[in-house]
Amino acid sequence: MTGSTAPTRLVHRLLVASDIGASGVWWLPDCLYGGTPGISEAIQPSVNLKTAVSSELLAALQAWNDLGVDLFSGREVRPIEDVVKRAYVELGSFLATTMQNELGCGWEVLYQDSSNSWTWVQRSVRANADISVEE
Repeated sequence: MTGSTAPTRLVHRLLVASDIGASGVWWLPDCLYGGTPGISEAIQPSVNLKTAVSSELLAALQAWNDLGVDLFSGREVRPIEDVVKRAYVELGSFLATTMQNELGCGWEVLYQDSSNSWTWVQRSVRANADISVEE
């Protein structure tokens, strides 16, 4: 079929990363997929995170951000044990996955993994959003 285009879909994007004075969550430009293959267009974010995810998650992200600032910045250079760095990164990964699960479809969440690479929360993890752990 000549001249057909794929349906478009808007995807909101977030980055989970810490920085001085930040919340642990950064908006990335929304992305409009579809239409002409290979073309995407940046859109301004239009969602209020305070109503899109739980206040507990936002508080955990803020605490994680503040911990990262405390661990990795400041005037004193102090050694940080590998186990502490690894735990911090794993917590960031967990929070990014939790963010993705709470937001659901139409969202992409980026975080820094244990190899210091920027990674999108994987779709297979996103598909398990309804799995809960019984205490």
